[in-house]
This record gives sequence, C-alpha cells and structure tokens, in this order.
Amino acid sequence: RPPCSPRSLSTAPAVVYTRPFLYCMLTQTFDTSHILHSGGDELYAQLVDLNSSDAIVAISLGGPHFTRTTVQAVKYAHRNKVPTILISNDPSSPAVEFATIKLQAAQTKQHYSVIPALIVVETLLVELGQRKKSVAVKKLHRLEEVLADEQITM
Repeated sequence: RPPCSPRSLSTAPAVVYTRPFLYCMLTQTFDTSHILHSGGDELYAQLVDLNSSDAIVAISLGGPHFTRTTVQAVKYAHRNKVPTILISNDPSSPAVEFATIKLQAAQTKQHYSVIPALIVVETLLVELGQRKKSVAVKKLHRLEEVLADEQITM
C-alpha cells in the first residue's frame, strides 16, 4: 500500500457539500482515496484495515452536536496509530484531543455557511497536491488521456 492513502469520514449537514468535494478531488489526484462508511460495522470493517501509512480525514462540523460515530472513529484511529486530520468548526469537539492534525474552519454567527469548511478542504487539497506532486501529476495526466480517448469533455 502506498504511503498515506487518505480516507474520508464526515458528519453533519455541511458535509453534504464538503465530503463529496474532498473525495472527488482526492480521487482525481490519488489512486488510494476512499470514503469510509459513516456507521456501524461497515465503518469498523474499513477502519480495521488501516495502519500508520494511511490517513483519515474526519470532518466534524456539527458542534456542539457532534456525531458520536465520527468521534469514535477518530478515537479508534488514535488508539491504532492511524494518522487523522480533523476538520472542525468547533475547537471543543471531543474528537480534537484524538486527532493528529486539527484544522479549524471558522464558525459564522449570523448565518450558517459551508464556505469556511470548503476553504479548509481546498487548502488541505492544495497542500496534499504539493507534498505528493509527482503522484498527483501522474494520475492527472492518466485521467486526462482517458477522458480524451473516451471523448469526454468537461
């Protein structure tokens, strides 16, 4: 397994926008990206296969109502030495103490907005792309060739 295969786990309504965007961009640039199921035995069936060469991106944007599944998954990853990047809009999230890297999305007070979380996700994607540039460029070139061969335009 290649080093650092990012996996995504997320909760809350804002994730309706952030999780698919993160997954789409990761799969376009890396071969080993997956979305973890968000509950029960299916989630742990995937978590049990992870090790220290993997990474989980957990998105918890529901504070103060944190989804128990995300917190438990981050705790499990911590206990099993699986690096975890937590994107949260609340520094009091119970998952914070177990995450390897904590990324804070701003909270809006006047209205609900998914934009701060998307900005954090976009920043993470840029950083991963820079760190794994040769892998990302190779995958993007392969994808470009396939789309051209299949005459798929965007």
